[in-house]
Amino acid sequence: MRFGIIIGRFQGLHQKHVNNLFIPAINECDYILIFVGSSQEERTRKNPFTFLERSSMIKDATNLEKYMFVALDDKDNDEEWTKQIRSIIKIYNEILYPFQENEFILYGTLKDASSYYLNLFPELTSRVCQGTGSEIGATQIREAWYNNQLDTVRDLIPETTYEFLMSEKGQTIKQEILGTK
Repeated sequence: MRFGIIIGRFQGLHQKHVNNLFIPAINECDYILIFVGSSQEERTRKNPFTFLERSSMIKDATNLEKYMFVALDDKDNDEEWTKQIRSIIKIYNEILYPFQENEFILYGTLKDASSYYLNLFPELTSRVCQGTGSEIGATQIREAWYNNQLDTVRDLIPETTYEFLMSEKGQTIKQEILGTK
C-alpha cells in the first residue's frame, strides 16, 4: 500500500498546496496522512484557523477519499517534532497494515528555509515538487484577507477556501484576530 505524507500548517490554503502536494498524492497513493502543524496554537494573526477549520478547508478543496488528518504540535526541537510523525507512520505500518509491503511517500515543496524538514525523514521516499504557478504563499493570502483585499488573490486559492474566508464564520474569525469584534 502506498501512503502519502503531507505536512504543513495550511494557515491560508492556496492553490499551490492543492496542485503541488494534494493532487500528486491523490494520484499516486492509496491513502494520505495529512499532518496539520501548529495545531496546539490559539488563534493569532499568524495562525488564525483551528486544526478542524484547516482540515475542513483541505477536505473541501481536494475531494479526498482515503485520508486521515493528524494534529501536529510544535515542539522545541526537530527530534521531538519528527518523533510525532514517525509514531503515526509506525502505527500504520506495523499495526493497521502489518502484513504487506507499505511505502510511505513524503510530499513537499522547496520554497524557503522552512522546507528543511523534508530532509529530516531519510527513511521515506520523497516527492519534492517544484513550485508551479505564482509565488503566492499563505502569508500573502492571510494579509489580503485581513486587509479586505481577498479578491486580489481569489484566483490563487480554492473556491471553497474563498467561500469560507468570506462567510460569516470567516469574517467573525477575522474580526476576533484583528480585535475589531
